[in-house]
Amino acid sequence: MLIYSNQDIRRVVANELNFHEFSKRTSQLLLGSRDKTTNLVSINILTVLQRADKRFPGLLGWYEALCESAHPNYEGMLAGYSSNDSTEFITTFENRWDAMYGTSHLGSIKACAAVFDAEYNHEWPDAFDKLEKWIEANDEMLERSQPTEC
Repeated sequence: MLIYSNQDIRRVVANELNFHEFSKRTSQLLLGSRDKTTNLVSINILTVLQRADKRFPGLLGWYEALCESAHPNYEGMLAGYSSNDSTEFITTFENRWDAMYGTSHLGSIKACAAVFDAEYNHEWPDAFDKLEKWIEANDEMLERSQPTEC
């Protein structure tokens, strides 16, 4: 979500995205829901991740791999907790998580931490500083163009 927000901030400053649309999207990211518990519809996480993957190729793949192991589907339930011999019709129940993911998850976590560090400690402060300056420079226009529902 931070990557998505940073990209939108950059688009506002470049006059490629209307500030009020940016404000609406930010509210959707932070306050949106799919079950109507809020009056804003959340932005689909795959939309967010697809955009983030353009900046950090492979990020969507990490998400997909983690989802497969975390959600109750074939890999998350059967492959993680059993192995089967289909020729002998034998299922062996065992915890296979370490064997399946012990090394790959560690690498994904390290990569995610590096992405977060880059976005939070470097990209975000720079983008936000530029947004603050842009808002100051465009204050009058923003006041005039403010939607009536705000």
